[in-house]
Amino acid sequence: LPQPDFPDASTAIYSGGTKTSSEVFTLHAPTPIQSTHGLSKARLQCTTAKALPAVITVEAQCLDPSNLLPELTLGEKMSQILKDQTDQLTKNVENFSQYMTQDTFLSQGNYLVLNQLKRYLDVLERNYLTAKEEHHHLQLQNYKDKSINVGEFDPERKVEGEIFRLGMLLEDLQEQTDDSDCNLSSLPASYESAHSSYSLCE
Repeated sequence: LPQPDFPDASTAIYSGGTKTSSEVFTLHAPTPIQSTHGLSKARLQCTTAKALPAVITVEAQCLDPSNLLPELTLGEKMSQILKDQTDQLTKNVENFSQYMTQDTFLSQGNYLVLNQLKRYLDVLERNYLTAKEEHHHLQLQNYKDKSINVGEFDPERKVEGEIFRLGMLLEDLQEQTDDSDCNLSSLPASYESAHSSYSLCE
């Protein structure tokens, strides 16, 4: 398959299981979060990496109430951004999982989608760690300057739990893909070859 373009921070991969139908998966890349150093702004900026699209920079003026949701602290807003990214990736993984259960033909597109999802999970995990470190940094500075209500970051660790669950789901999908690949590569020409090939996959 040709390398897909990445307009609007997403990639579409086409997987055709039959001659009459095809599936389109649109994967939205999480936006990497870079460290911030000012208390007046939280800069949420994406970096361009291999196989990941470039995303525009978003600046949130933390001292300007019009740019924040009502009564949200900085920690809560950081958590909400990560939750939105996690929810989007979860939706992509679940859609792909449903497609895998319906598609009996293992195509190269399946590998591309799975690898892309794993890369996006890696970005999401790094986003979480970066935001957590930045929140801790802001808490330390806030002891001297009380101008910003930093608040708590992922207080019940719900986002962290969802990211962990995503990792488990992708591991399961990887095992299913590996098993299917093993079975397809050992299709028998006779009963004897089928038995020996199956034993190798075990």
